[in-house]
Amino acid sequence: MLLWDVRATYGREHVLRLVRAFAAEPEASLVTSDLRVERDRAREYVAVDLAPAAPVGCWQAGCAIRRERLLRVDVRAFAPVELELLEAARADGSHRHVAHAEVVVDGDAFDRASEEARVDAELLRLARLDPLPEPLACVLLATHERREILEECLASFARQLVRPGTFELVVIDDASTDGTPELLDAIELPVPLQTFRNDVPSGATAARNLGLPHARGTYVIFVNDDTIAPPDLVRRHLEAHRDLGPRAMVLGLFEQPQEILANALDRSLERGNLVFSFGAFEPGQELSGAHFYTCNASVRLAAVREIGDFDPTYAVYGGEDTDLGLRLEREGYRLHYRPECFALHRHRLDLDWFLRRQRLVARAYVKLYRDHPALLDGQPFASRRLGELRDFLDRALPVLPTVEDAARALAGIDLGALEAGGREDAGLAERLVDALRSLLVDVNNVQWTRGLVDGFEQLDVDGFPGLLEAVANGTAKDFTHA
Repeated sequence: MLLWDVRATYGREHVLRLVRAFAAEPEASLVTSDLRVERDRAREYVAVDLAPAAPVGCWQAGCAIRRERLLRVDVRAFAPVELELLEAARADGSHRHVAHAEVVVDGDAFDRASEEARVDAELLRLARLDPLPEPLACVLLATHERREILEECLASFARQLVRPGTFELVVIDDASTDGTPELLDAIELPVPLQTFRNDVPSGATAARNLGLPHARGTYVIFVNDDTIAPPDLVRRHLEAHRDLGPRAMVLGLFEQPQEILANALDRSLERGNLVFSFGAFEPGQELSGAHFYTCNASVRLAAVREIGDFDPTYAVYGGEDTDLGLRLEREGYRLHYRPECFALHRHRLDLDWFLRRQRLVARAYVKLYRDHPALLDGQPFASRRLGELRDFLDRALPVLPTVEDAARALAGIDLGALEAGGREDAGLAERLVDALRSLLVDVNNVQWTRGLVDGFEQLDVDGFPGLLEAVANGTAKDFTHA
């Protein structure tokens, strides 16, 4: 049986050499071959059995295994069973190696695969340790109609470089109809998994609150269903809490992968602060609890329970994690930005999503300002009344379609392809990003104002001054559907 690797190309004699090795060595159960790593015009032969503690990249390319041995492999989901097989063959003396068998691997692919193999070796080492009797942390996420990306998210948490039993996963399906329930029923993970389900869509707040009573551990790590975790994410969060003490909240970096940032819209939003504000943070900085973004953040689980979990009146979109962070801050917790707690945000954005989101978030922030009026202290917009906001919309809405069309035309540009044309085209790409960012600020101002007007009208207050007056007088209405 051959293990074939699509990242490699093979010489004409490759299979014959492996077969001859088996014929010459009846006791051999696994035969490997050299890799020829090519970088530009240079080449290097690498033997896969030189450093068993740190396997080289694409080591399995061109491996051959006796069928009987392969059938005895303990098949476990997400486990590096191929590397485990190589280690076992080394240990019992049944591994043989063929030099210069002409298996060719590109140097960049080899380097990426070497990191994967290093993680595999560490996972094998950790898997041999006794599991912890109780988890230290719970990774909690809600999902809705995101089966494909959810599977990638869960797979990333199956490869965490921590001792077995260090953490568990709690996943709440918010009434998905895209095969998510079937995925959660069938998936096998090397970490404990609890799943729960809302029968009707109820939003992220209600979904998280459904799972929180079942979470275990000292800490809860909140992530999204499009959070792709590097192998050290859980360990980094736990190390941060060990360093910062029991009253810490930890915010990790959350950014798009390079292939998505080749798109003009995604890069423009990543560099600005219209969705997240990571570009404005400094490593180690203490932040306002308003930045407790639950796409990649952690805190003591008991603290969340003590303040009553997420506020269920943030029912639709936006504000629920900011409110949680501010309430935790009120109880003496401090939010620390630790970019080494890094995760990928696997979510290609589009302009229509951005426009809808900004209006919904602004509407939710009216409730947030009602619940936390100190957020308005010193803000220049805190004096604006409802009439001023409506006047702005009267002037802006007639030209909004033109601005949106211009933004839409720039949003889909493939900057990666443009930058491949050389320095001059790369400069053009930067100018396009700057132009799009300016347009996005303009449409954001309109959508944000629309959302604020929606919220003020629901509360029946005259803008920010009316809101603050109602809060001060204790007459502010309940805002149950922000």
